[in-house]
Amino acid sequence: EPMYLLMNTAVSGNWGFPLPCPSGCTCKCFECGKRSCECGLPEGYCDNFPASFDIEYVRVYQAVDETKHILGCSPPERPTDLFIQGHAKRYMDENQRRPLEPVSQGGGACKAHGHCGGKKRGQCNSKGKWV
Repeated sequence: EPMYLLMNTAVSGNWGFPLPCPSGCTCKCFECGKRSCECGLPEGYCDNFPASFDIEYVRVYQAVDETKHILGCSPPERPTDLFIQGHAKRYMDENQRRPLEPVSQGGGACKAHGHCGGKKRGQCNSKGKWV
């Protein structure tokens, strides 16, 4: 069944803007490329744009012992097999032959065993990959 993850990617409450407003600036606007609005921005701030923010992966956990959570795809209480079959392309990458194939553990970048969740969840190999 369709679902969404909302990810809060905020990194700052004021984005590094000077508080209080610098003298000689009204701070009524903050806009790169508009000279009258750049005075309230930190030095070199507009040099950062355009920019991108890439998310490599998202790990989702589900509580095993929580009675309100139903584990698995298409459980008897909420069958979704027919929906998934009818919308298979939504759940497949271009190289997949069937939807919702098992996700393999590992392969992410790491520098130390602790980055992989500890010994129970994997280790960091000599090539900097989670195994």
